[in-house]
Amino acid sequence: REATILDRRTGETESWKPSDDGTFGVFVFAGYVPATELVRGVVELDDHGYVVTRGYLETSVPGVYAAGDLRVKNLRQVVTATADGAIAAVELERYAKQMSEKTGLVPPRPTASAYEQAEAQTAAAANSAAAAGTTPAPAPAKRSADTAAATAAAKKPGELFSAAIKQQLGVVFGRMARPVTLVLELDDTPLSTELQGFIGEMVALSNGKLNSVAVDAAGVITAEDGSSAPTSLTVGEPLAVTLPDGAELPVYGSLDDSGRAQFDVAGVLPSVRPVVRMCVPAENSDAGTLLFTGLAFHGVPSGHEFNSFVLGLYNAAGPGQPLDDDLKARAEAIDTPIDVMILVSLTCTMCPETVLAAQRIASLNPNVRAEAYDVAHFPELKDQYGAMSVPCIVINQPGGEQKVEFGKKSVPQMLTLLGA
Repeated sequence: REATILDRRTGETESWKPSDDGTFGVFVFAGYVPATELVRGVVELDDHGYVVTRGYLETSVPGVYAAGDLRVKNLRQVVTATADGAIAAVELERYAKQMSEKTGLVPPRPTASAYEQAEAQTAAAANSAAAAGTTPAPAPAKRSADTAAATAAAKKPGELFSAAIKQQLGVVFGRMARPVTLVLELDDTPLSTELQGFIGEMVALSNGKLNSVAVDAAGVITAEDGSSAPTSLTVGEPLAVTLPDGAELPVYGSLDDSGRAQFDVAGVLPSVRPVVRMCVPAENSDAGTLLFTGLAFHGVPSGHEFNSFVLGLYNAAGPGQPLDDDLKARAEAIDTPIDVMILVSLTCTMCPETVLAAQRIASLNPNVRAEAYDVAHFPELKDQYGAMSVPCIVINQPGGEQKVEFGKKSVPQMLTLLGA
């Protein structure tokens, strides 16, 4: 209703009220002088020192962008400044990518960034949970705090899945057109034990729609119930297991000091353990013959990736998520082998859609393999591809051509990346 105003130059004060004796508001400014000394003489400034920008916030110097109240603009408020930041960041990323492709230079990956520290903390927490014999409860990607609390309360001690999730799984399993066999490649680490327990509970809940076999580091194959290997898998060379269709599942002959299987980080779809692969009965073949669908997850598909894993099962079993006819035709028309590696984090909300898109395409075309990797457990891959953010999509095409993309992708966008 009233303000006391101090004149900083004269030291005098005066009171002020609205002429109608009503109320009023105060809009606080941090200042009118733009902090642009850093770029003075580098980019174009106007007479008042504000940065001159163009359509997508690029300055007069290629590769330099400006956002917020320090640039020439009509309205300076928080909402316009944050919008500027989003636009400039996207444009800068696009520019950096174009220059990297043009020059062949890949910026070195930071070693002490906030992202690195957060990922290290996440990995440490996951290792502690594994050592304690617990498993993070898989949950839908988007839940309110009340829903999360109710779901947690509905779980019984020792169970991985709440009653609500079991109900949702029942719906998916009931719609699956054929059974899916989950082939687990394991080593001697706690993470393999965690994956085996995770898949075991899903198999138990599936009413016969899922079954699993495990391949350990020594090449020993066991069914989920502990019986000998089914006829659908045959032992090939001492260090390999071969499916009847000729697809080979690597079996490791050496472990490191922690009992973890070794792998080639630069290989096409590195066979890092533990991994769960989705296989289905082969049509027009002897009973028990399996075909690898090209869908796999390295690590434990919990967290946000639980959704994409369950829908991957549905897509592998059929009928699968509906797709427009033109998208389905594009996916089925891919006639050359393409391997897609997707580096993800279980806390990433943008990763599941990307995994789903790639694996939906793979479920429609045997020429496409799409495998997801939890980088929290396989940091070597994160280093190999400079994945400072996830999802990171590595596409390996015939002739050794490889390209790396970042960000959430839908089915149409993934088809475009694959050249379909």
